[in-house]
Amino acid sequence: MANTDNKAVGYVIIGVADKLKDAEKIKAKYNEDYVRVGSFYITGIDGEVKKYYEGNHDKYYSMIKNKLENAPITEHYRRQLVYCTVDI
Repeated sequence: MANTDNKAVGYVIIGVADKLKDAEKIKAKYNEDYVRVGSFYITGIDGEVKKYYEGNHDKYYSMIKNKLENAPITEHYRRQLVYCTVDI
């Protein structure tokens, strides 16, 4: 996002790898398959949530939210990241 035009929209997406090598690493680490969609690999977050958060997605979301709330970023971006998350 730092390398985009100031009028561009940037997104933070978790659970997606842009390289096969990275998708394979995630598969090996968490024993979870991925799905190729176009040139990306949907790895998901279930493996990490199971391993580190007892399968509790709410705990995982809270961890991300807490990290963002304490990150050294402007309040404007903090609000956008913390309160504009999408749960599919």
